[in-house]
Amino acid sequence: MTIETTTVKIAYLGDAVNKDFPFNFKTFDQNSIKVYEDGVASAALLTVVLNLDQEASPGGSVNVDPAPADLVRVTVTREEPLTQVRDYITGGKFPAESHEQGLDKAVQILQQHSEELSRKVGVGINDDGSTDFTLPPYVSRRALVWDVSLKKL
Repeated sequence: MTIETTTVKIAYLGDAVNKDFPFNFKTFDQNSIKVYEDGVASAALLTVVLNLDQEASPGGSVNVDPAPADLVRVTVTREEPLTQVRDYITGGKFPAESHEQGLDKAVQILQQHSEELSRKVGVGINDDGSTDFTLPPYVSRRALVWDVSLKKL
């Protein structure tokens, strides 16, 4: 088993007709597939069908009922639970297939974290670590700006 792609999500535009949304990233469990409509977890009935051989043909499709409305951004993503279910007993068998599946799951979790981090605000590699990113209390009709030292908001 291998993870040969870094893809963890795919996006579509709803048209109020199409209910089926294919995805081509490997997953071990249909419950790991999540659907968002305009960034909010879908409240629709979701039916996930995985391709039988995730090695040869990773992915599957998800049916969203009712169909997402016209121009709604539909995001299908894999969200692996942050668990480790392999139990190795000292002196016991070391099954290569289940061990590799555990490694694949770890890579999938790293991929989903990498994708999420790529959408976060951050500083450049040259930041010296002294920048204070503590947000002030929320105040209506106020903007965030850097102070004159450019070291805090």
